[in-house]
Order: sequence, then structure tokens, then C-alpha cells
Amino acid sequence: MSFRRFLVALVVVLLVHLAGMRLIPEFSRIFDLFLVLTVLGALDGSSFRGMLGGLVCGLMADTFSGQAFGLHGFADTLAGYVTARIAQRLATRRSPGLLAVLVAAAVLQQATLVLLTALLIPNPELPALEWVAVRVVTSAVLGWIFYLAGESARQRLETSRRTRKTPIKLS
Repeated sequence: MSFRRFLVALVVVLLVHLAGMRLIPEFSRIFDLFLVLTVLGALDGSSFRGMLGGLVCGLMADTFSGQAFGLHGFADTLAGYVTARIAQRLATRRSPGLLAVLVAAAVLQQATLVLLTALLIPNPELPALEWVAVRVVTSAVLGWIFYLAGESARQRLETSRRTRKTPIKLS
């Protein structure tokens, strides 16, 4: 994912997150759009981009989550790096592989968040296991849907480019 596309996607994710928080009070407990963007951005296999995208998305999530600042930043950076490393070694572009990577990244991020919260915050209020599971499932499914929609749009654009007739210019 190019830097420009990442920034546009980050703005869209931020706007959807803010609108969702306004409409549904439990939105941030259910959906983690920042993690979805992190994982989709890291699928190109660049470890640096995966870490940088995870850091930016995580810090944005920290800003709007109301939790301790830096927890999502660290967890999303780790998820972005691991996703990029997996994408370097495995075929993650097919549906089952992509879904497995999305689930693994969501589980890694949630486990890191719970562990960091338990270790760093005195008298932590840990999330219920049901909410953790819901967030893992929704993140994986949303990421899978967004990836498939993006691939479909790319294929249609490529098909229209190939079938477009070039006009004959007479000089």
C-alpha cells in the first residue's frame, strides 16, 4: 500500500471510527478499524511499513480509546511487524490464508493489550473475554471483506484498462 493510500485510508478509518462512536456507544469495544488498516497495510511484506503503519494506527487508536496512551501503539506495531513477516514467507493473498493472518494479528494484538494492561497499570480493568473474542472476530471479518472488495475493484479497473480502446489519431 502506498503512503498516499495509507493516509487516505487512515482519514477514512478515523472518520468512520468517530461516527461509529457517536452512533454506537460500544463501537470501540466491537470494532478495531485501526488494526484492520494496520494488517492490510502490512500485507505487502515490508516490515518497516508494517511497523510504521501499526505505530501510527495504534497511536490514533490510543488517542480515541480513552485508555493509557501507548498500549495500542505497541500492540499494533507488533501486529503490523508480525503480519509483514508472515506475508514475506507465506502466500497470504488467498482467502483462507488471509483470514488466518487477520485472525492471528487480531489475537496477537488483543493478547498484547491484555498483557500490557495487566503488567503496567495498577488495579487494571481488563476487558471481558467475550468482548475480546468479539473484537477478534469482527476485525478479521472486516479486514477480509475490505481486502476482497479492494481486490474486486482492482480487477475491474485493470479489466477496463485492458479493454479500453485507444483512439486512432490522424495527424
